[in-house]
Amino acid sequence: MLKRIFKKIWKRILGKFGKKDSDYSSDYSNDCKGQGMIEYVIVASLIALLCLGMMRDLGAVLKKRVEDLRKQIVANIP
Repeated sequence: MLKRIFKKIWKRILGKFGKKDSDYSSDYSNDCKGQGMIEYVIVASLIALLCLGMMRDLGAVLKKRVEDLRKQIVANIP
């Protein structure tokens, strides 16, 4: 019952703007063509952010290790 009511309301809305159901479905199919590229860009940017964060953490670890090595070398110099 609700499905029929929504269908009637939708037809009235479409009638006011002069578009048919088929016009909207063709617009939707044209809009979906770029969806794959957008998803690719989003995934690639998330991976890039993850890599940047990991490199920052790796840099901090390397800096600490180099500092520890420096301290050990300086401590062993007479």
